[in-house]
Amino acid sequence: MGSVQDTAHWYVDIQGLKVALSVEKEPNSSASDFTCVVTPFYPLTLLTPLSIALFGATINGPYYYYAFRIIDRVVGTSVSVSSVVIKAISSQTFFSPPYLATFLAYTGYFEGANPVDRVQSRFVELYTSSWMIWPFVNVVNFKYMKPGVPRILFMNVLGVAWNVYMSWVSQRDAIAGQNGLGPPSSSPPKPVVV
Repeated sequence: MGSVQDTAHWYVDIQGLKVALSVEKEPNSSASDFTCVVTPFYPLTLLTPLSIALFGATINGPYYYYAFRIIDRVVGTSVSVSSVVIKAISSQTFFSPPYLATFLAYTGYFEGANPVDRVQSRFVELYTSSWMIWPFVNVVNFKYMKPGVPRILFMNVLGVAWNVYMSWVSQRDAIAGQNGLGPPSSSPPKPVVV
């Protein structure tokens, strides 16, 4: 471990997720021998990824599998531009709200929070954000993916980043509270050298 002069710490706020960056220089090493360590300011537990995996297996996959089947049954299997746009807007309008509410309640429950409060405090933000992404993804999905498993696999691959975002929105106050950091700050981070 380096001496006090050989270690620098920065505390960075990445969209409300507070992260510590530490750069350490080993004694008797060249100026280019630095180690960077990224540490989130909250404890990672096995429960979070397990609960998200359980949600995906029991709710996400089956829910959208049947939702897309319903959309194909009602709108038809045509891949014309008008049909694809109607399908994308229908998915976002009718199937996204119950899904997002279920996700928020589920994650709130597993974190020991009040599920109803979680839905009330986070739903509008997630639903608004989802309109910026999923209608466009669904246009590609309904235009080029075959119904059934290929469609669900395509959506799940793209959904990984979305699930990270949803988890962050769902848990950000708990993350900040566990570390005594308070709610996320909009001010730019200030480097602190130790």
